[in-house]
Amino acid sequence: DYPNLFPTYEAYLEMMSRVARELFRVLRLITLFSHIGETVLDPFLGSGTTMKVARLLGRSCIGYEIDLELLPIIQAKVGMESASFWEEPQFEVIVRSVSFGTN
Repeated sequence: DYPNLFPTYEAYLEMMSRVARELFRVLRLITLFSHIGETVLDPFLGSGTTMKVARLLGRSCIGYEIDLELLPIIQAKVGMESASFWEEPQFEVIVRSVSFGTN
């Protein structure tokens, strides 16, 4: 038996409605402001929604995210683990250490 994640069917529909609205906003912005084959820049990648939609619309995407805990979510959402070496798109993850020193 699986746990019920939503107390009511209405709560489930509300959550799905929010997700659909967000995906539509991203889809609309990418479609309005870029062409197929161009590159979309997302300086605040978050969970990777923009990257996923850009890929679905035939765009490349460069995204930056400083929260390393989001990396597994991004990888799963955009399908990094399922892409083969020979097919587009290719993914590269770069992790840099940033230190904030005092003078």
